[in-house]
Amino acid sequence: MCHRRADQRGDYDEAFLDWINWYYLPTAELTKVLTASRGSV
Repeated sequence: MCHRRADQRGDYDEAFLDWINWYYLPTAELTKVLTASRGSV
């Protein structure tokens, strides 16, 4: 079963997928660190 609409793209280039991963991974880590630091104040 596919979890996207028929009009959504699914054939992304491997280079794009690598870039998007390394773009959002640090963003998620920063969010985690900032959330933790605000909880300890």
